[in-house]
Amino acid sequence: YGPCAFMDTYDPATVFSSIDREGRYAYGNQPGIAEWNLARLAETLLPLFDEDSEKAIDIAQQTLSGFAKLYHGHWLTGMRRKLGLFNEEEQDIKLVKD
Repeated sequence: YGPCAFMDTYDPATVFSSIDREGRYAYGNQPGIAEWNLARLAETLLPLFDEDSEKAIDIAQQTLSGFAKLYHGHWLTGMRRKLGLFNEEEQDIKLVKD
């Protein structure tokens, strides 16, 4: 049903939309696209952040600048749970990617 599906074999380049010929919304691109979408949302909210447009832009940029790190941390925590890893080890990211 709908545009979603399950991957039979993990491949971050998997695209589920027939109209996404460039792979913009490929599974592996989701974090970047989420950040892009949040930036577009922030653009619409700028007048609510501050009356001074430069200050408003600065507030939005500062807030969004932490997104990638925050996303990665939550993603890695979820992957550790999926793999049954109970301790946080430096090499966990390599294990997850492999």
